Amino acid sequence: MVQLNAKNVGPLENVREWEQHAAGAESNFAIGIVRMGLRAAWISRLGADGFGKYVYEVVRKNGVDVSWVKFDGSAPTGVYFIWHPEEGKSLVKYYRKGSAASKLSPTDIKKKYIKSARWLHLTGITPALSESCREACFKAIEYAKEFNVPISFDVNWRSVLWKRKSDARKIFERIGRESTVVKVGFENFKEIWRKRASSPKEACKFLSKKFKCEALVTRERDAYASKEGTVIHERAMKVKVIDPVGAGDAFMAGYVASRLKGYSMKDSLRVANVAGALVCTRRGDIEAIPTWEEVERYLKLSSSHRS
Repeated sequence: MVQLNAKNVGPLENVREWEQHAAGAESNFAIGIVRMGLRAAWISRLGADGFGKYVYEVVRKNGVDVSWVKFDGSAPTGVYFIWHPEEGKSLVKYYRKGSAASKLSPTDIKKKYIKSARWLHLTGITPALSESCREACFKAIEYAKEFNVPISFDVNWRSVLWKRKSDARKIFERIGRESTVVKVGFENFKEIWRKRASSPKEACKFLSKKFKCEALVTRERDAYASKEGTVIHERAMKVKVIDPVGAGDAFMAGYVASRLKGYSMKDSLRVANVAGALVCTRRGDIEAIPTWEEVERYLKLSSSHRS
């Protein structure tokens, strides 16, 4: 989608200037993977309009393979607005009903493309957009399982996209059972799984056991990872928060990239924390996603500071 981000702090009715950015959970993740020194591709649909061309060029210029992105002349590119009622806080309003992205279908998912991948990443947003989007996700999972491609799943709960919470939970659990890594924010976890856990640590253990996966649970500056009963906790560094939207996508990219590079869960969690924290320091979802070299510098500074 195109993101229009308010340049001043205050209520929506007082905003007079907006910055334009390209954003979206999966494309943010793909750009984060590239910044971490790996290759990434993005499958989507964009409107055949100026906004669609803008998003396409931003993602392409950030090094992501967009060869399977289609322009749809029958639907517009989605738009959303972010404004900041107070410093460090962001509110979001989406205008994407009937957007080109919601027209994604299983025919857009090519077996040979999934076969060539080392990893498949999905979020809970795409299957919420339409039935055809949902089936596209399931088709991608089918191909990934056929070729033993690991899958990561970021729940990204968006209540406005679902008629019933129970419907969302069924879809999330279906995808989670097929995933190698599952991530959720603790507040989202409480919305979806209610009384299954009273703390992020318990939530992490619950998801890891339920889906037999590496589970990641975040809450503000705390991040937890769990696998086979073991729980790891890492505290993120302090930063001045300008706009927290998009931090979770960068966090996930940092974690997956680190695991692909052979790093442990603990070290991958540290990388993820740095990536997520830095995104909060600027407006826009991708502008402050760090490179691998920048993450290494921050981790060395953090380690030396703690010692």
